[in-house]
Amino acid sequence: MNSFLLIAIALSGLVLITISRIEGAIRVVAAQGLLLAALAFTADVAPGPRLIAIAAGTAIVKSLVLPWLMRRTLRDGGVFREVDPYVGYTMSILVGVAGLAGSFWLVGRLPATAAIVAPLAGPGAFFLIFIGFFLIAS
Repeated sequence: MNSFLLIAIALSGLVLITISRIEGAIRVVAAQGLLLAALAFTADVAPGPRLIAIAAGTAIVKSLVLPWLMRRTLRDGGVFREVDPYVGYTMSILVGVAGLAGSFWLVGRLPATAAIVAPLAGPGAFFLIFIGFFLIAS
């Protein structure tokens, strides 16, 4: 289950860099929030009040509050619904796949990767950081 959620989060990152409609990107960010909240319950710890609070906080902030703020900004600012990206669709996919491969390479070079709970957690984290930087730059 843990690997499935991490793969789904990574795929949502790829979708996020290729999407051109702002409303669609907001929906993908909300879905990522739900996936991240579900990921908290796949840890090897007993689900106590602290874990439930972290998962609920993640789901509420990333799936409800942030999309609401983004939609309100779109409405109040009169922003166009279509984004004209600097990088095209095909190049975005190639950059995303290269970033995914690079994050696996980077985690393989780290000395303390045996302590990671899930084998895909490290590459997934670096990939989402890369996706965030790519979205900011493009």
